[in-house]
This record gives sequence, structure tokens and C-alpha cells, in this order.
Amino acid sequence: MAVVVGYALLVALLARRFWRGLQRGDQLAPFLCSPGVFGLCFIGLAISTFPLMAAPSVTIWQAAVRHDSQAFLLVGVLVLIPTILACTGYAHYVFRGEVQRWVGYQ
Repeated sequence: MAVVVGYALLVALLARRFWRGLQRGDQLAPFLCSPGVFGLCFIGLAISTFPLMAAPSVTIWQAAVRHDSQAFLLVGVLVLIPTILACTGYAHYVFRGEVQRWVGYQ
């Protein structure tokens, strides 16, 4: 129970930091906090359903695929995740300062 409460507090603190960064006009805090909140929500979903992930009678270990399939997926993840993060960071770098506050679609 203490783990769940601590986890919820971590999500709340990260969400508050995100909101305060938006209010101050900071660019880095919301950029870093939004994927953090998103990832913590998925981890919270996994915590809430562990160990019965697939169905009420199937545990995560019974539903897992073979190790060679997991290794193949791991190679793909190790290549794609840094690529996606680099492209996102580059797009954020290129468009920094281009949008003024309170300007939007007219």
C-alpha cells in the first residue's frame, strides 16, 4: 500500500511541476515532465494489474513469449526509442521561440 501511495505522490509532483512550468512560460520543464507523466501512467497500469496481465486466470509469465522473440523486440526498441527521442529533441530545438504566448489560430 505504501508503494502505491508513494507512486501516486510521484505522479502528482511531476504533474504539478509540469503545470508550474507552463504557468511560468518555461519550455524545458513541460518538455521533460510530459513524457514522465505518460510513462508513469503506464507503469501505474502495470502495477494495478500485476501479475494477472492478460486475463483473470493467466499470469504474466504464462503469457510471455519465447526469449528469442523478446530479444528481437529488444533490439528494435534499442534502435527506435533513441531515434524517436533524438527527432523529438531536434524538432523542439528547431522550433524554440517560434511561438509567442497567447498567439494561436485566428
